[in-house]
Amino acid sequence: MTITGGGKTLAFVADLLPTRHHISLPWIMAYDLYPVQTLETKRNWLSRMVVDGAIVVFGHDPNIPVATLHQRGDQIEISPVDLNR
Repeated sequence: MTITGGGKTLAFVADLLPTRHHISLPWIMAYDLYPVQTLETKRNWLSRMVVDGAIVVFGHDPNIPVATLHQRGDQIEISPVDLNR
C-alpha cells in the first residue's frame, strides 16, 4: 500500500519487506505459499520504490523501521529516515 502527499510517497509493504534485511530478492518469508509470485512482486515494488524515492516502512525491523531505498550499482541500499523531524 502506498500513500502519496506533499510530494512524497510512503510505502507500507507488510511482509514483502518485513525488515531491511529482506531487501535482497531471495529473502522471502519462509511461510510464503507463492514464493515465485512474491519474488516477481518484490522485484517490481523495489524498482518502483527506488525510482519514486519512496519512504519505506519495515513493519518488523526493530532498529530501522523507516528508510528510503537507493540503487548503487546492482545493490539496493537504505538511508534511515527520522519521522520525528
